[in-house]
Amino acid sequence: MVIGASKPADANHVVNATKELRRTTESRKGTTRIMYGGSAGPGTFANIAPGVDGLFLGRFAHDIQNLKQVLTEVGGA
Repeated sequence: MVIGASKPADANHVVNATKELRRTTESRKGTTRIMYGGSAGPGTFANIAPGVDGLFLGRFAHDIQNLKQVLTEVGGA
């Protein structure tokens, strides 16, 4: 997938890509944190949680109800 693509990557692609990133960085000292910054909105974190540590919210955070829902989802994970 490409940044700025017309459609966000599907959850399987994100999880597979981030697991590979973790595998390639596991020999480094410290902890690698992976933030997903695609079209993250309600329901996104639950689908990609096995591969990421958090979300960077873009336009979805402009709507307070979406923001509250995402915060609840991430906080309950």
